[in-house]
Amino acid sequence: MQGEASYICKRAVEVFGKETQLLMYFEEAGELAQAISKDKRGFGSKDNIAEEIADVEVMLEQLKHIYKCHHVVERMKQQKIVRLSSRIEQRLKQQKEMKMQHGER
Repeated sequence: MQGEASYICKRAVEVFGKETQLLMYFEEAGELAQAISKDKRGFGSKDNIAEEIADVEVMLEQLKHIYKCHHVVERMKQQKIVRLSSRIEQRLKQQKEMKMQHGER
C-alpha cells in the first residue's frame, strides 16, 4: 500500500494508538478466518471474504507502520515469492515424473 492509503493507515495508528490497532488486527484476522470457515461449510459469501481480506490488508499496513518495517516486509515478500516459484516448479516436475512412471502423458 502506498500514497494516501498508507498515510491514512499511519494516521490511524497515531490517532487510535498502537495497542488499540494491534487488537483491531487480531479482530480483523479472526473475522477473515471465520468468513473462510463459513465458506468452507457452505454458508459464506465471496463478498464477505473479500471485505474481510480488505480489512486485514488495511490492518497489515498499520502493523508495518507500528513496527516500522515496510522495507523489510517488501524484501521478505520478494524472497518468499522466489521460493514459492521454485517450489511450484519442483512440484510440477514431480507430477510430470509420476505421470511418466504410470505411463500417462
